[in-house]
Amino acid sequence: MSSYASYCQGEATDCARRARLARSPEVATYWRCLGLRWLRLEELAQGTGGALGNASDGVEASSFHFSDLDLERETTHAKANSDARSL
Repeated sequence: MSSYASYCQGEATDCARRARLARSPEVATYWRCLGLRWLRLEELAQGTGGALGNASDGVEASSFHFSDLDLERETTHAKANSDARSL
């Protein structure tokens, strides 16, 4: 595993810890989504030998991302669940 892949894995682990410690569903969702982004970067780094953007299969780093729409959808879902619990 490249040092960059290890770094990404460490960041993903930290995000998971922060998600568990979050006091609101919205914050937990944010950290989970960010952790997933780090895991995608780790996968990409492993698949390219740590050289992002130089993938032999033509896959570029920009194709591995979560859009703001995905994050917004997850946050909206978390808010709806939070509102339902407060009833």
